[in-house]
Amino acid sequence: MKEIGIGVIGTAFMGKAHSIAYTSAGTAFGGNLRPRLEMVCDQDPQIAEAKRAEMGFARCTTNYMEVVNDPKVDLISICVPVFNEEANIKNTYN
Repeated sequence: MKEIGIGVIGTAFMGKAHSIAYTSAGTAFGGNLRPRLEMVCDQDPQIAEAKRAEMGFARCTTNYMEVVNDPKVDLISICVPVFNEEANIKNTYN
């Protein structure tokens, strides 16, 4: 079974919801693709580490570009407020 590395940017309600959904996706849909929680990102390093451990990610970061550029991450969920996502991500995680 092939694994797909998952990155999640944002750890509040929607980040947690996406993470939970990914962990059950393989079971729910079957097939030959299994999600692997690779990296989670939060602007606060203590929260990032706590959420990494709580949700089962392999690694965490405070810099969203580490998620974007990581070769082990194949799919990224951007789970930050929808108003002006691009500016919000750039301002929050840079």
